[in-house]
Amino acid sequence: MLSYEQIVRISLDSSRITESNPVERSLEETLSVNLLKRKPVKVLTGLRRCGKSHILKKIYRRLLDAGIPQSNILFLNFEHDELSPSLTTTDLRAIYEQYKSRASAHPFFLFLDEVQNVTGWERFVRTLYDSSPDEIYITGSNSRLLSSEFSTALGGRILEYAVYPFSFPEYLSGRNFNYRDEFYLQENRLLFRRYFDEYIRCGGLPETAGFSTENLTAYRESLIEKIIIKDLMQHFQIRNPALLKTLLFWLGMNTGSLVNSTHLGSDAGVSDKTVETYLRCLESAFFIRRIQKYVWKSRRIFTAQKKFYFIDPLFIPDAHSSRRIENLVYLALLRRYGKEDIFFHRDKDGHEVDFLVRRGENSYAAIQVTAVLNDENQQREFRSLLHLIKNISGQEISQHTFEVLCLADERRHSKTPHPAIIVRPAERFLLG
Repeated sequence: MLSYEQIVRISLDSSRITESNPVERSLEETLSVNLLKRKPVKVLTGLRRCGKSHILKKIYRRLLDAGIPQSNILFLNFEHDELSPSLTTTDLRAIYEQYKSRASAHPFFLFLDEVQNVTGWERFVRTLYDSSPDEIYITGSNSRLLSSEFSTALGGRILEYAVYPFSFPEYLSGRNFNYRDEFYLQENRLLFRRYFDEYIRCGGLPETAGFSTENLTAYRESLIEKIIIKDLMQHFQIRNPALLKTLLFWLGMNTGSLVNSTHLGSDAGVSDKTVETYLRCLESAFFIRRIQKYVWKSRRIFTAQKKFYFIDPLFIPDAHSSRRIENLVYLALLRRYGKEDIFFHRDKDGHEVDFLVRRGENSYAAIQVTAVLNDENQQREFRSLLHLIKNISGQEISQHTFEVLCLADERRHSKTPHPAIIVRPAERFLLG
């Protein structure tokens, strides 16, 4: 049985921020809007090491700033070395009651970080939610409880928030680069480009900024191993982790390409159902996100045709530069619009638009992405957008946007083949 002094030490250790320049995440403000109001259980989900715990620590600091005493905030990280790996819900209840017995009359807040390490934790949380006014925050990785299962475990008593690796603006903030000041940006454009290239190479996980190629490789392999071996194999009883890694590698080489489970299964000597199961596993672990085909004329979604993008460029080191930029554009769209409104378009003649984003009832954004736009490839890059525009009446065109995003525009003449199509630097698009 832990003493009160031990629980206090664990809570302080769990909530301690060591970074000298912590990046302000947009989700912090969202969570802070109802900071002192009782709402459903707040659950933060996302890839391992993407910053879920850090956001909880920042919320802890905001509560202290709002006047909540530390004795009324219990912060438990279940990977702390003083908490037994065989902790039960009975142990958890005892820790909670002992700590709360010395709390004041202020509201009480409970932070449970990596809660899946406690077997049966959802019963404790559900009981607490129904029987007390306490505010509860949860994060969890993927060994026993994944994103889609949180709601089922808690009977719908949750608000789920997706935590992504750093966006490009957040990455620049972590580098103390003032991207919001156009004068500063222009005066430091070489440094800006250096950080952009670094972001493409290193990705947005908080720990990888500025890593060397060797350190990136070691970090990536360690993280993949941990997620596949510790999380997915345990949770899904994966019998062929080598096949799962091979599929992950293939997706990384071909991010943004059409995926055919039957063809992949045939090449690997397994059924298409096995491939689809493994794809779902990788999605559940937040490695990848899928987008599906959208047919403009019929407004129908075809689930059989799909593409996959990675949640961070760290996992696609060998992909072509255009594919890497396309993946970054997808991540920016994901943050702005959510996964349910992002599709790709492909007509019967094979003209494909990289992204078709539903922005409202009658508004769409059609986006093509390439590393370099030049005289040789401009016809190909514009062609799919032009075919799409042909299917839209003149009155409707103004409701939509049509863009080609690129790192470099090397055309001799910058005029586009239709006034509705604009060309924009990809890095500017990522800045939002």
